Amino acid sequence: MLNNISYQDLFKGYGNTKLKLSNGTFIKGMNLNLLYQIHLLDLSLSELLIKFSLETEKHLKAQLSNIIGIMAQIMKNI
Repeated sequence: MLNNISYQDLFKGYGNTKLKLSNGTFIKGMNLNLLYQIHLLDLSLSELLIKFSLETEKHLKAQLSNIIGIMAQIMKNI
């Protein structure tokens, strides 16, 4: 497990979350396997958000291109 992820990502990366108490220790019941599973979920969500943001960007660019094309035709006919 630790061969696939850095210490920084696994332990330090969740320092400002509800998973860690103010004294720097993890909440009761937290173990290495659970922390690893949370990290995998975090990565999956990030990949999903990136995928949809790229699809949204493509859609907006296509719409903008269509609008520019229509405006160019209008300007050409004036």
